[in-house]
Amino acid sequence: MDGNQNSFFCSYCDCFAARFYCDKHCSCQGCYNIPDYEATVNMTREQIELRNPLAFTPKIHYLEYGDRFVGEHIKGCNCRKSMCQSKYCECYRAKVGCSGGCRCEGCRN
Repeated sequence: MDGNQNSFFCSYCDCFAARFYCDKHCSCQGCYNIPDYEATVNMTREQIELRNPLAFTPKIHYLEYGDRFVGEHIKGCNCRKSMCQSKYCECYRAKVGCSGGCRCEGCRN
């Protein structure tokens, strides 16, 4: 493999973020997050954790409100142009509404 090793993993690969390998059911195309590249996968995860120790911790926490649970993004999103209506929005992708911790502009979520 040549090039930047981070480019070998899908930017928004839920499998990689959850510490699982991609398989035939994953929507990634050309992603190297597979057991054949275990050493590279592990090295990439370690480098990411050096920059951000909380990179692989859950980003959504759930609060109990009466008889139901409501999810909230821990850090919030930073959407500028998507109005929180695309998968680039971490809140939208997690199917939770934006909250006070978000720094989004023109939010429609």
